[in-house]
Amino acid sequence: MFVRFRSTPRRLQLSLVETRRVDGRVHHEHVASLGALRHPPESADRVEFWRRLFERLGRLGNRLDGATQGEILTAVHARVPIPTLDEQRALRLEHAKQHETAWRLSQVHIEGIVESNRALRDGAAKRVAEGEPLLAMASEELKTAENRRERIERGEDVPLPGKPAKAPC
Repeated sequence: MFVRFRSTPRRLQLSLVETRRVDGRVHHEHVASLGALRHPPESADRVEFWRRLFERLGRLGNRLDGATQGEILTAVHARVPIPTLDEQRALRLEHAKQHETAWRLSQVHIEGIVESNRALRDGAAKRVAEGEPLLAMASEELKTAENRRERIERGEDVPLPGKPAKAPC
């Protein structure tokens, strides 16, 4: 068994291949894909690739013994180095900084929305306060208008608002 590396302009693909002789000729049988990663790989790509590689090899445990897995890991490591602890720590730190920045931007955005809503609330409260005396005045005028209508319905001679009363003839 060996690891086949296929390089394209943008990706490096890894496959596990088993060789056999059939009628004197060598045949290659694809056993499993070991994954692919960006070429040239960045630290984050390598961390993710190696995490998935160990998962894949674990699933192939029924076909591979420990020595074969060791050979496969050595071959892959020669081409795609295992990320060091410092690289992994630096990557986690970078992700933590990005996460913090995203939440900082979210907080600033939400603060803007809250301030805008507070301004709307304060403006509405001011308009309510200005409208309350007008509402009281309209309520008094309504009572006066209802009283006038009731008096007219009873047959009284009531002047209309804003017009002088007619002199009886």
